[in-house]
Amino acid sequence: MIFFSIQSVSLILVGVVNLVLGIIIYLRDRQNKSNVLFALVTVSVSWWVLSRALFEIIPDTSPILFWGYLLYVSAIFIPLFFTLFTYTFPSEKFLLSKWQVLFITFPALAIVWLTLTPGAVLETIGQRPEGYKFIEFGNGYFFYTIYILSYFLWGFVNLVLKYRKSTGLLRVQLRYVFLGTFIASLFGVGTNLILPIFGSFRFFWIGPVMTFIMIIFLAYAIVKHHLLNIKVIATEIFAASIFLVVLGELLLAKSDEELITRFIIVLLVGFFVYLLIRSILQDLKQREKIELLANDLEKANKRLKILDQQKSEFVSIASHQLRSPLTAITGYASMMTEGSFGIVSDKAKEAVRRIFESSQHLATVVDDLLNVTKIEQGGMKFEFSKVDFRRMIKDLTEELSPNISRAGLKLTLGDNGHHSYFVNADYEKLRQVVANLIDNAIKYTPKGEILVFLAEDDALGRVTLSVKDSGIGVPKELQSRLFEKFSRGEGISKINIGGSGLGLYVAKEIVNAHGGRIWVESDGEGNGSTFFVELEEYGHTEEARRASKFAEQL
Repeated sequence: MIFFSIQSVSLILVGVVNLVLGIIIYLRDRQNKSNVLFALVTVSVSWWVLSRALFEIIPDTSPILFWGYLLYVSAIFIPLFFTLFTYTFPSEKFLLSKWQVLFITFPALAIVWLTLTPGAVLETIGQRPEGYKFIEFGNGYFFYTIYILSYFLWGFVNLVLKYRKSTGLLRVQLRYVFLGTFIASLFGVGTNLILPIFGSFRFFWIGPVMTFIMIIFLAYAIVKHHLLNIKVIATEIFAASIFLVVLGELLLAKSDEELITRFIIVLLVGFFVYLLIRSILQDLKQREKIELLANDLEKANKRLKILDQQKSEFVSIASHQLRSPLTAITGYASMMTEGSFGIVSDKAKEAVRRIFESSQHLATVVDDLLNVTKIEQGGMKFEFSKVDFRRMIKDLTEELSPNISRAGLKLTLGDNGHHSYFVNADYEKLRQVVANLIDNAIKYTPKGEILVFLAEDDALGRVTLSVKDSGIGVPKELQSRLFEKFSRGEGISKINIGGSGLGLYVAKEIVNAHGGRIWVESDGEGNGSTFFVELEEYGHTEEARRASKFAEQL
């Protein structure tokens, strides 16, 4: 007569859950070797737990030795598959060679042979008056114990080493795998391997039941941290459990009417379970697609950053290589124009002048490229000092007067009557900004005049430069984008003006580094434009700080 106790029922339930878990893990990804090996671990655990249940519920002592053999042989494969799993996880491929697998497997096969040898590991099995069974072990039990302990230790050492080298999500997954398997094996080894040596079999059933701890840890890691690429296992187990409960109710029906009713309920529950799992799988497929796209986008962004860095390095190297020959071309062209190499005909002088202007233009483009590269790499250096803004502008207008005359334009320099216009600035960088604004005004003004005006606001402590022209103007929709890289006015093509589209971008970055602001105002195409640069007056910040401190003291 078979007797079912609370312990035996618990063992059967745990064994079935382990078996279901192993099957699901295997079916989710049959090509993933980590999944396959861990499925073998759970199936081996299920075999061991169910064998322990049978060992518990079979009352007849005559065939019970058979169930004892079955129980102890099943336990041999758990540490074997566990150790193999620790060599593959988290890889999807089998990283061990055939000879390595054979080396790991051979001791297990030897222990199986030893266990099945009558009297070697198990001598006799009996039943105590208290109701629980006991085992008398042979001399081979020593080797059996050493094998189990060694292989578990081997596997846990592998997990610890991988954990120490891992980071991120993999580290979390390894932590849960280690904790789940370690706690379960600790109870299993303690109650089913160590205590029986001392003749204690009272807690024999606890070890198999405590494998449920491994299931809990793994289920949490699977759902929360995507362990073994299984993301719906909790839902599937829950749905399957509901279906099994309802099916059990069907089998316990006491009448035909009750049988039909419960059968309909089983069909409905099965149908809804199917729809639930199907919808979750579809949702996961969409999420996986999104994750793949996100990963591809991240890789593309990283690649773009690398390419952008390489581009910046190339531009920087190329620009530096161009500066020297351009300086030489400009210098010799200027000397030829001035007659340093003798008399030059007017026709040749005109050609040399064009070479000079073209080389100057190219030098400006090269400087813009270099400045952009420095800005993007954070390598632009500033040396601030007290700068006479009005003197700088006056010197610039004198230098540019030949260009202004050739363009047939009139340039007027004015201010609001202050005696000084000093700012805290990097002289060369600020000069580059002003030169760019005046040069643009010359280029984009076919006829008319250019007004360069300085104003100072004592109350705000600000100095404002304005460069106003009567040229092609800037459309309203372009004004907000005019200081971006490679941005150029729509009317430029009409007057055949070349340019890199970087000058105003560089000017904006320089002005921002000075703590100022730059902007443009225009009534639209054909109505001219005015560019403004606003900077803090030299010493204003310090004076304001002193005034504030003085006010606090009062």
